[in-house]
Amino acid sequence: MSASFSCEGVKETVRGNYAYLDVLRVLSAFLVVMVHNSACFHKMNTVSLGTWLHADYLESFATICVPLFFMISGALLLKKDIEPLTFYKKRLQRIIIPTLAWSLIYIGSRTYPEFNPNDVFSSIFMSLLREEHYHLWYMYALFGAYICIPFMSRLLSGSDFPGVRLLVLFTALWYLFCSVFPTANNVSKQVFDIPVEPNFRLSFFQDALGYIALGALLNRAPLHIRYRNVALVCLLVGYGVVVWGNYWAKSEMGTQTMLFGYYNPFVVIIACATFYLFRYTLNSKKSGKMLQFLASLTLGIYLCHPLVMTQLLRIELMRELYSSNFIVLRTLVTFLISGVLTYVIMKMPVVRRIV
Repeated sequence: MSASFSCEGVKETVRGNYAYLDVLRVLSAFLVVMVHNSACFHKMNTVSLGTWLHADYLESFATICVPLFFMISGALLLKKDIEPLTFYKKRLQRIIIPTLAWSLIYIGSRTYPEFNPNDVFSSIFMSLLREEHYHLWYMYALFGAYICIPFMSRLLSGSDFPGVRLLVLFTALWYLFCSVFPTANNVSKQVFDIPVEPNFRLSFFQDALGYIALGALLNRAPLHIRYRNVALVCLLVGYGVVVWGNYWAKSEMGTQTMLFGYYNPFVVIIACATFYLFRYTLNSKKSGKMLQFLASLTLGIYLCHPLVMTQLLRIELMRELYSSNFIVLRTLVTFLISGVLTYVIMKMPVVRRIV
């Protein structure tokens, strides 16, 4: 095994501070809000090309939000010597309780005032089987990933971590079957009307697991200016390909979102490059109290921001800002209000467990 993945290097990374992960966590939460504020313009056939392009520039980069969330989980949780039962007891309740609570909140907000309290138990049951709001899919994916993490961590056992090679192989296969093939199939069907997806699927390659593994690997990767430069080039090229590809598809074929998606190969590259660049830049920095505080709000912001967005649209001023020119402003307002709401919930006994 090469020295770049030595036991000492891993221990130094694991025991060091995680300022860059806290920054990435806050950035990811902000970008999630931006994605949901800009996505509507890609679904409108009536908007001008200029309006569509403005939203395209923002969403093309903001799409790395959920991949970064998964990678942060991998960097923090995928390590050696994880005892499964202890891990499940500690982690799964942090997923199940917020998911059920916010499912009920969104059911109530959608059906109010017709919502019948007598249906609450059936609503809870249905919430276990399907996500009740478009953004809650992330919680279900994270639940599945948490189930697998203790077993994936076994690859990192041993004095020199020989299982890292297997983790790299797993990640490469995930990239091929969960990213490259589906995207190639999508592009080929839209451009040439020829599907290229293979006739078999590896269902155990759960989409989130690849990002979990990437986060663990990049958290252990050596820091070198040469790799930083490669990451910077990958970031710019990947972003350029996604923006140009979507522009070409929109202008030439009328297709709305050919290269969007959390598992697009170029989005994977952009997310990895962003992760590495932040780690390279902030690896020796310590998280201040303000940064730690903001990072602690991110799950709550993720869970409640669609509700905040909906309520803001009831305000005439916010409706007037409903254009691509004000995506960043609407994102900032939504992010701040969601953060305040999360903070208030965190100060309430018992209820604070939902964020």
